[in-house]
Amino acid sequence: MATHSANIDWCEANYAVTPFVAEWMNTCSMIPGIACTGAECLRCITTLRRHGGSSAKQSFVYAAIAYGLSLWLSVGSFMFHATLQRAWQVHDELPMLYLGVWTAICVYRRVHGTPVTPADVRDDVTTLGCT
Repeated sequence: MATHSANIDWCEANYAVTPFVAEWMNTCSMIPGIACTGAECLRCITTLRRHGGSSAKQSFVYAAIAYGLSLWLSVGSFMFHATLQRAWQVHDELPMLYLGVWTAICVYRRVHGTPVTPADVRDDVTTLGCT
């Protein structure tokens, strides 16, 4: 049983099931998220590689980034609830912020019907501060 450094401790009893995982149910609930978002991220990347960078396939870039952020969130949440370490807490919370901003960008582009070019993708990724 390890000490935890996170400033949040959820209502689940710590190390109740195993001495290796702090919050068993919260940790296990992230496994489907890791599997599904990882598979979808790989599918988008595979589609992009197969079809090249055509403007019609640029939506797969947006989807791949969204799934990548969701994967980061799922892994970060898994590790945070398993360890209750402050460093993993950041990897649990930061992707939530980035995913929210990215979703807003995608919705804005969809609602306003703006054409998506590779330059737009670069600019939108820059908006996230990922350059």
